[in-house]
Amino acid sequence: MNLPVYEYHIEKIHVEKVKGILQLGQLVEEEENTEKGIHKIFINDVLIREIEGSGIVGVGITEKDVHKKKQQKKIPPDEAGKEIKIKYEAIQRELALHDVPVFFQMLAVEEKVLETLWEIIQGNEPFQTAVNNIAADVQATVRKFWTVIANTIPKNQLIQHPYICEHTRKEFEDLVVTLGVVVMLISIFLPGYLDKPDNPKPSIGELNMLENPEPDQIIKKLQKGYNLDFLPGPVESLTEHSTTLTLLYNEIIVPLNNQDKDTSFFKAVRGVFDNTNTVNNMVPNLSLTVSQQAYLFTTLIESLTDIPKKVYIIKLIEDLCS
Repeated sequence: MNLPVYEYHIEKIHVEKVKGILQLGQLVEEEENTEKGIHKIFINDVLIREIEGSGIVGVGITEKDVHKKKQQKKIPPDEAGKEIKIKYEAIQRELALHDVPVFFQMLAVEEKVLETLWEIIQGNEPFQTAVNNIAADVQATVRKFWTVIANTIPKNQLIQHPYICEHTRKEFEDLVVTLGVVVMLISIFLPGYLDKPDNPKPSIGELNMLENPEPDQIIKKLQKGYNLDFLPGPVESLTEHSTTLTLLYNEIIVPLNNQDKDTSFFKAVRGVFDNTNTVNNMVPNLSLTVSQQAYLFTTLIESLTDIPKKVYIIKLIEDLCS
């Protein structure tokens, strides 16, 4: 059987910003299991100045319906099938996590991607050591930054709910470990990305105070202002304690946002990644399709942007538990 050969000859590609999907190769509307062939792409020069968190750049065949599946966004543990649950539990044990962070729930939308991540993590002591070192550096950076802003945070409405405070502490620990995983994976799969100090951009908007807000209003404002699909769990828990949530938003988050303290925090944490090095012999052979690789890379960059902002919000809540 003679396979068709697809050749692409491109002299130069210059793109300022990728927001959607930039796919080089054959784009098909539906998945065709019988579609096979040899793809050769010849590009003399490619310059892409910026890829937004939602942007995807791929080479070769991709199926549009695969990207539609991303709309599901994540698979929570209580909605996961047997095999995914097994992976979740194994990852929790291996990384000493309290819960299953959103990052892993997002990867589970493409089960093969989650499986590949598990293959990298499982029994990989150098990888886990590097992750723990990054997590420790992030925690040290957080402590140092907080000495600057701690006195500006009012504490006239301390959180009196032990469950929320315990949940906050655990989620903070899980987030910094997950951030370490994300940074290491980016250094493995996207070498050079972290070499540019502007990668990624914080994507933080301006927040304004709300008069007698409903909890849902605050949640939507935080999601939009911090460009987060999923807020930290303790924020959601505070929707049942509207007075505390309103204080957190109006008297703490908004004033600090207006002073750009959240952006400064993001940049401080971003500085931790500058010295990240891939552990020798750690780069695996990816047995992922082009679309699965695109999903992995997009989720990594999105998480690298999102997790520091979540750490910041969690730390503000933790201060109210003091």
